[in-house]
Amino acid sequence: MRTPVHTGGGWIGEGDLVWREQRVVGEYQGDVHGTRAARSADAHRNGLLGDEDWTVREIFAEDHHDPLRRRALLLRFARELGLDVSTLRLP
Repeated sequence: MRTPVHTGGGWIGEGDLVWREQRVVGEYQGDVHGTRAARSADAHRNGLLGDEDWTVREIFAEDHHDPLRRRALLLRFARELGLDVSTLRLP
């Protein structure tokens, strides 16, 4: 289920994972995002979110399957969310 993101000016987009307080969006990039039109729409939405000081992190299937990529992605999210990465226990 996608979560809408609003600002004072109204709706600016949706995200797969949304942390409102930290203004972070996690966006899974599956096959449906592979066309030029879909990538263009994603870039436009990400730009609108960035204009409102939101951070968008893309997530790909390979991030789930490759341990090094998974760890790097989790650390990026942790930093964006203001977590102390030294206390995390990552696989």
